[in-house]
Amino acid sequence: MPSLADTLTVIRWAKAREHYFRITRIAQVLPLDTFADVCRRVYFSVDEYSEIDFVLANGYLAYIFGEQLAATATETSRRHWTTCRNNLHSAAARLPLLLPTSLESIAALTVCAFDALENAKATAAWTFITSAANLCFAMGFHRRERHPGKADPGLRETRERLFWMVYSLEKGLSLQLDRPSIIRDVDITLDFDPESQPRQVRLARVQGLVYDELYSASGLAKPDDVRGRDAETIAHQMRRIIQQSNTEMEDANRQPFDADADPLGMICIQGAMVCQSSLLALILRAIPPATPSPSGASEECVAVARLTLDIHRQCAASIRSCKTDPEITKKYINWSIINVPFVSFSILFVHAIKTMSTEDLAALDRFTESLKPDDASAACSTHPHRLYQLLCKTARCHIQQQAHTPAASIAGSLSEFLSTSDFHQLGTSLTSVQGLYQDGQETMGLGTWYGDNQQLMTILDQNMISQ
Repeated sequence: MPSLADTLTVIRWAKAREHYFRITRIAQVLPLDTFADVCRRVYFSVDEYSEIDFVLANGYLAYIFGEQLAATATETSRRHWTTCRNNLHSAAARLPLLLPTSLESIAALTVCAFDALENAKATAAWTFITSAANLCFAMGFHRRERHPGKADPGLRETRERLFWMVYSLEKGLSLQLDRPSIIRDVDITLDFDPESQPRQVRLARVQGLVYDELYSASGLAKPDDVRGRDAETIAHQMRRIIQQSNTEMEDANRQPFDADADPLGMICIQGAMVCQSSLLALILRAIPPATPSPSGASEECVAVARLTLDIHRQCAASIRSCKTDPEITKKYINWSIINVPFVSFSILFVHAIKTMSTEDLAALDRFTESLKPDDASAACSTHPHRLYQLLCKTARCHIQQQAHTPAASIAGSLSEFLSTSDFHQLGTSLTSVQGLYQDGQETMGLGTWYGDNQQLMTILDQNMISQ
């Protein structure tokens, strides 16, 4: 553990910066004062402290030392961040299958889920967050207090904030992993005011609707026109969220320089915009195009996919200018590219192939180049940059051969290209990529397209940049 003096210093530092985006987010798990109390129990324990307290203390300290590192770039912050992160990983691996039914257990599991997401371990995050959700059910966190006047207001607020954080993470992972959510909205009796709830909670509710109404087994079984109307309704909600994010970004751009401002604030807003725009593209993909479309996507859907890559380009430029946080690129890729159904690339990939659009292919190339790791040792075959690079080569090969080769031999030529490229190292991805270029793709059902995209995204959840 870091020295007591350094721990007290960073706790005071975090309390003075509660307006920072990521510190505000960790405070949704437990108030900063509560985290500080946990750290006191670990540092001044008379008896042996619990494994839950050790997870909470190290998870919290790793988080705020990481924020301090991003703001100050000091070697002390880097060393303590590494120590606490390693402690968290070791402690998380030692957690028993059955945990005490307590607020602290739920918070510890949520912290572990946060860490797993930041390290591209979505399946581990799902295990943690569903366990947290089950404990929430056992403690009634999803239900309104029967006698609200008798409950401590501070504790009630802490319980509700923690539940909504669990809800947000669980709904996002449900959509990402194509698994049914275990949290049913109809069972929640807490007040849900769209105007007062944090944007992440409203976004999570949209993610739940996207899965249930559009891409679950029952959603995909709906007639196209019925599913399309449902998608229009959900898209309206998503556009409102994006509009609010746009307003927040415009306000941030108008603010004068402030030495106390969050150094990662703009990057966090841009990263959220990438996630939200990609989710809107996924929603619009479920709406049948008004006129026949070679790619199966409407003009608006393709336009939103292009916009998503453009927002990503702006965010990537901001990240390159950030020299203090060594983990910022990995955090961004894991949160905004891997931990959401990032369908914008897939939509534009199919559109470029079907329309032979060199302009869209160039946009895909720019996106791919922006993911190139600075460290050559990180460029393994399953790194996102390598995967998207191979997809771009596939699209270019198809477009070039389509212009000069009889249609009957295009698929065979591409199959040969794929079998001789690095795709054979990626297992199921070969079938998925072949499904995107085969003739007759324009008649492919929404479920088939979604399944192929999910298979490609599964490759990215292989801990390839989690070290």
